Amino acid sequence: MLKKKLILITTFLGISFLLTGLCFASPLNLIAPGSGESDVPVDGYFQWGQGPAGTVKYVLDIDQFTQSEDNILPTVCSGGVCSFAFLDLSVGNINYLSSYTWRITAYNASGVPIDSSLDYTFSTEQAPAPPSNGGNGGNGGGIPIGIINPLDADTLGEAINNLLNFLFFVGMAIGPILIIYAAFLLLTAAGDAAKVNRAKTIIFWTLISLAIILLARGLPSVVQQILST
Repeated sequence: MLKKKLILITTFLGISFLLTGLCFASPLNLIAPGSGESDVPVDGYFQWGQGPAGTVKYVLDIDQFTQSEDNILPTVCSGGVCSFAFLDLSVGNINYLSSYTWRITAYNASGVPIDSSLDYTFSTEQAPAPPSNGGNGGNGGGIPIGIINPLDADTLGEAINNLLNFLFFVGMAIGPILIIYAAFLLLTAAGDAAKVNRAKTIIFWTLISLAIILLARGLPSVVQQILST
């Protein structure tokens, strides 16, 4: 009979201690990254359960950093869960392929810690591979390179014809100017043989150049007619 009473008393005390532990268990539990979690994105979040009543700030300790993130306000909590982005850390960066041990401590208005979590260790993901060059001989991201055709032609014949047209219009614009300049030299030579010779030379080569341009412009048509016969 005594043995049964002892068993009942022991069982009652054990259940009482268990219930007491549950009642006074810390609500400040870590959620993510979990203990032993791997491949955690470097742009992830720290998440934990909301601290007890009277919490005015949280302090995030990461063993690998020399300082703590010591002023996380309760405004980061919603629905009983608090979140703080890795990218918002002011004490260091979360890097690829690295391990970190973190914990959260809740403080009251007097600056006294009123609750603290366990320590969780996690490891981050591997850095993404650089983009492929697409087999274009090292052309960065594989974007094809286009070359602008200044002659606006698709064939060699069109290119030559466009070039000759360009030279024709340039010659027609510059030729008269040179002839007017040579005439000016003749009018102002006043018997100066050097000016007269210079004017004659300009006129001669200008006329020769215009003749060549005119012949060259009609040359493609002549060649095309010969080839088509």
